[in-house]
Amino acid sequence: MRKDWREYGCAKMNLARSHGNRCHFLPPSSHRLVRYCALFGDPHLLRFDGTFETCSEEGARPLVENRYFLIQVTNANVHGAHLTTSVNKVTVLIREHNCTSRLRYEAAAETKRLSDAFVDGTTHVSVDQHKHSVELLRQDPDYVELRLRYIDTSIHLRRQGPYLSVAVRAPLHVLQTADSTAYQLCWAGCRKSDVIPVTKAINATSEFANCYQRKIHVPVKLATDRCKSLSENLTGSFLDACIFDFMLTGLTPYCIPPILCYSRRRISRDDERPCLFGRPSSLPLSTFLFTSPSSGFITLQPMYSRFSINLPTTHTLHQCIPRNTGTELPLS
Repeated sequence: MRKDWREYGCAKMNLARSHGNRCHFLPPSSHRLVRYCALFGDPHLLRFDGTFETCSEEGARPLVENRYFLIQVTNANVHGAHLTTSVNKVTVLIREHNCTSRLRYEAAAETKRLSDAFVDGTTHVSVDQHKHSVELLRQDPDYVELRLRYIDTSIHLRRQGPYLSVAVRAPLHVLQTADSTAYQLCWAGCRKSDVIPVTKAINATSEFANCYQRKIHVPVKLATDRCKSLSENLTGSFLDACIFDFMLTGLTPYCIPPILCYSRRRISRDDERPCLFGRPSSLPLSTFLFTSPSSGFITLQPMYSRFSINLPTTHTLHQCIPRNTGTELPLS
């Protein structure tokens, strides 16, 4: 037996097999090869390509899905108000890999605080002398970060009042391992029939309210003043999102997420310093990331200059289209 083991090179074969099954961490990606996506507020969606949309979808849809993980979000009606939805459930499924076992994290809007562990009770996965390949970091009771270190990816979840927000940062080559991106919100966006023209809603409030059968809780002028008072640098699409949410809900949790945190520096994956306000006018808006847990705010930061944010112009206020309901996907 020993002779056969040596003769046929079984030792080398066994070594190669074990080496092939080892966990290998991806090196840190250049900021130009990283993508960001976020869903927050009414909800507002910031896609990987920088497109900004406001949607009225109900039901479950994948935010991001690839060979490594799945983020599924469920939007539900708010207080029975017509065409008013928010994220009320987020499910993150981390798929089995050489670097991790299968893990599942669930966040629900009706709970008092975000869970500080995965569904199986674990908070991390260790490989190679206790090096963490996956780690759950609880920044505060309403903010949890899931770090998938082996693929240089982070997923951020925040609960503000009864509403959830989620953001993901991942290398492009990780995201491109998906079989299809046709139904992923971060790639394909909202259904065209569910996109709300926010700028038109602000400029023609009464017409919008009648068309979409939505109640205006706060006058536009008051909502605008309130949002501008949160930050003098809050402008563009994010200011519109803040005004829209506050105008239609009058609720602070909806008003906080669109606060934009500008900074001159590039995003650092481990940088949790408070954001420095003040942005050069030449630097476009492009992405969303939680960067200052101690501040209590969801913050948004610039990513890279080649993308700009575009508001959808698919519908006019006269096109009152009923909302579709999504179908929950099997989480496997």
